[in-house]
Amino acid sequence: MIHAALLYGITALYANGLTVKADELQLTAGASLQFDSRFYVGNTHSFDIRRARVDLGGNWRWVALRLQMAFEDTPYLRNAYVDLSPRPWARVRGGQFKVPFSSQWLTGDTELPFLERPAAEPIYPFLDRGLAVWGSASMASWAVGVFDGSGIEVDAPKGDTDGGKVAAARVLLQQWGASIGGGGTFEPESAVSKRFDTRGLQAVTTQGTLLKWRQPDWPATFEARARWAAEASWTGRRLAVAAEWAAVRYHRLRLTTPTKGEVATVSGTIQNISAWASWAICGSAPRLEFWGWRADPRGLEVGLRGGLTVVDQALLRPVAVDVDGGTVIGGAFDGARYGLDLTVGITAAFSHHLRIQANYTWLRALEGALPSSGRANEHMWALRLQGRI
Repeated sequence: MIHAALLYGITALYANGLTVKADELQLTAGASLQFDSRFYVGNTHSFDIRRARVDLGGNWRWVALRLQMAFEDTPYLRNAYVDLSPRPWARVRGGQFKVPFSSQWLTGDTELPFLERPAAEPIYPFLDRGLAVWGSASMASWAVGVFDGSGIEVDAPKGDTDGGKVAAARVLLQQWGASIGGGGTFEPESAVSKRFDTRGLQAVTTQGTLLKWRQPDWPATFEARARWAAEASWTGRRLAVAAEWAAVRYHRLRLTTPTKGEVATVSGTIQNISAWASWAICGSAPRLEFWGWRADPRGLEVGLRGGLTVVDQALLRPVAVDVDGGTVIGGAFDGARYGLDLTVGITAAFSHHLRIQANYTWLRALEGALPSSGRANEHMWALRLQGRI
């Protein structure tokens, strides 16, 4: 910890990030970097800057501001919001931030017990622009919000263009180390987007996708898209166990072509269920808060996670369309109807500044193949070096 007194009552403090204080005003700055080495059995190996973020914040009385830039891949503005917290049970957050849904989704990227979450979009709602009312009292925490449904600023610079807004809600009950919770989102008629739909469903091995969209250039709309999540966990001094179910359902997904118009209408659900356990050999087990899990900044822990993804057959059914004298295969998604995964990991946290994670992940596609490789199995050995200032 470094503390310095500056001019005119301004002080600077470095402890897990830089903090500058002047009376009731407080400004913070920090940064994080994750460097991954991934080795795939029978496939290509890779080195990757998984995440590179700069985080700025400010607090004045019960007003807080956060600005976060992500520099991995294509740079973009990630978190940008204002929190008003006059009371613990009455808080308002407005701007661009994570849609409240489930603990696995809300956990910060630098706090994850494994290298990747058990699922991704479209099961998870990602970040979005909107307004949420949230708070906590006694053993309960909650959030209710309305969002654009178009994703972050880089996805749709002008915001939502088709009028459909997303309603979201989440509740978490905690007592004596145990917790249960649930969340959901609902979006009325809207067009599919690259952020939530046509990119497909990323696999837990991060190399490719478990599902891909058959014809990303063909327009498609849905009458409604709903997500649900349910979770339960228990945390002791050294042991943490948790289970989560999350799903997204498309109601009347209308598939069209630029020349033929509507060619098919389908409805279906994509579900993921996962369970994990973590044992702290030294240090403490991770603890659960409303906005996700928090890891012990110092310690050594081992973890095990299993997951299953199930896709309704209707969403995988191909549609043959005659285009310019030839036949083109369209439809919603292509990939495995069932995806089974198992991850074993070890995490060594030396301080807030340095964290090393090693994972082995096995992914098995049942009733289909992985679109990214055309194979039924994928094995990944991965090492992550994480630095924070």
